[in-house]
Amino acid sequence: MEAYAMKTRLSLWSLLSLLVLAACSPGGAPRLIGAQPRSGVSAPAGARVVYTAYLTLEVADVNAAADRAIGYAGDYGGYLVESRAWTAEGRRYETLTLAVPVPNFDGLRAALLGLGTLVSETVSSEPKPIGRDDWNTFTHIVVALQPVRSVIVLPAPPRLWGWDPGRTFSQAFGVTFGLFAFLADVLIWVVVVIGPFALVGWLVWRLVRRRGSRA
Repeated sequence: MEAYAMKTRLSLWSLLSLLVLAACSPGGAPRLIGAQPRSGVSAPAGARVVYTAYLTLEVADVNAAADRAIGYAGDYGGYLVESRAWTAEGRRYETLTLAVPVPNFDGLRAALLGLGTLVSETVSSEPKPIGRDDWNTFTHIVVALQPVRSVIVLPAPPRLWGWDPGRTFSQAFGVTFGLFAFLADVLIWVVVVIGPFALVGWLVWRLVRRRGSRA
């Protein structure tokens, strides 16, 4: 009986101690006691997730860009699946569907982005059955090529003729400056060409006059 009473008191003391510790904990905020990453839905057995990209590019020459895109696909072990071309308002548009091995998806995508300016891009994913290795698993890149949009440059509006004091002053100043420049040119010609002869004549005249005064 005493043993049972002792056991009961110990249980009560333990419960009381837990309550005191809980009350004394700062803020009573919950604490992380364990973490475990959540696992997403994986691809089915015998398959892997592959990506398909849809690119829209503005290029200077649609026909040349299409040829280069097909060449890039061959360089990365892929091939052309489908090609559609049409003309609208006298401009050529073309859409290519390229297949490429999964390991070369990023390389071909980067090469295609170098053909022009990226307008839009969408990437989707789906599980596909794999072959003996990734090189037997192909994914697709759909490239829509469109010509660069032309920029229309509007001509400057014609200037209406009217009284412009600033323009009149500028023209008058130009005429005055031109007149002074002409007079300066004439003076330079006179000094350079006629000046030496005039100086010689003046010296001769002075010499003759001096001799006449002595006589």
